[in-house]
Amino acid sequence: MPVNRKQRQLSLYVKGFPGELGWEICNYVPYVNYVVRQKPYRKVVVCCRPDRQSLYPFATHYRSSSMPTDKGVVGNSGPRGPIFQKEALGDRKIVQKMTKNGWKVTVVHPFTDRASNVRGRRRMFFWSKKRAPFKYTPSQEGVEKWKEIIPDNAIALCIRNRNHKRKKNWTIKHCLDLSKRLIKFGYVPVFLGFSVNGFKPPKPSVNLLGKTDMSDLIAVFSMVNLVVGQSTGIMHLASHCGAPHVVWGSKRIKKRYLSTWNPLGTPAKFIAQANWSPTNVSIMTAIKEMLS
Repeated sequence: MPVNRKQRQLSLYVKGFPGELGWEICNYVPYVNYVVRQKPYRKVVVCCRPDRQSLYPFATHYRSSSMPTDKGVVGNSGPRGPIFQKEALGDRKIVQKMTKNGWKVTVVHPFTDRASNVRGRRRMFFWSKKRAPFKYTPSQEGVEKWKEIIPDNAIALCIRNRNHKRKKNWTIKHCLDLSKRLIKFGYVPVFLGFSVNGFKPPKPSVNLLGKTDMSDLIAVFSMVNLVVGQSTGIMHLASHCGAPHVVWGSKRIKKRYLSTWNPLGTPAKFIAQANWSPTNVSIMTAIKEMLS
């Protein structure tokens, strides 16, 4: 028997975000949180990759997604790409099932239907005007998992190792040199990010490359004294965890780290470098200023 429209309970279905992690953390998640606060939704279903569920703590249910994110909003994962269309088909089936079961479903999606990449990007900028940002706090399980591994004098080093714009990736030689300088300065480097083949950090460093999901990163960021690395998605996560950080990249994105995408006012030191490769001397100077 069909459910009377007036008797339907409000629910929200959030489609998966196919773009870069920084855009998801700083624009999409706060926008979804803003939508969640507008009405008394009894059910909030978020479609996302399993390793990113912790980015949506307001969700009541999750739908696992295999959407790739390394290419951002272009190519196969763009709004007209086959991967996006496959995910969209799964979304429609879930929404139809929820409606059939008596839920009044509101859908949040990262792009307008049949939108071009340009229109989709404009919509992302529109989200920035309607955001409800919040601070990520670690779970008790996450704290218990890492408290014996992360020392009190730890500094996180976030290593960018992406296929997208590889020239922005930092060299292993630079990473190792900076870690040795930190050890000499009296701190223990904790390496975070994607795994790097053949990477052997000096002792007593903690190598967590390829071993953490978002929940783990949130816990680790709550334990370290500082987060250091070139501009990448997990550096934005550090900002939304309230973890002080030293970051570098092109001058064009400086405002993001200091104000636009730093709603908590997290202390940050930005090193503007056109080639994304500042000297370790300048990085160490920024680190000492942040720790003083």
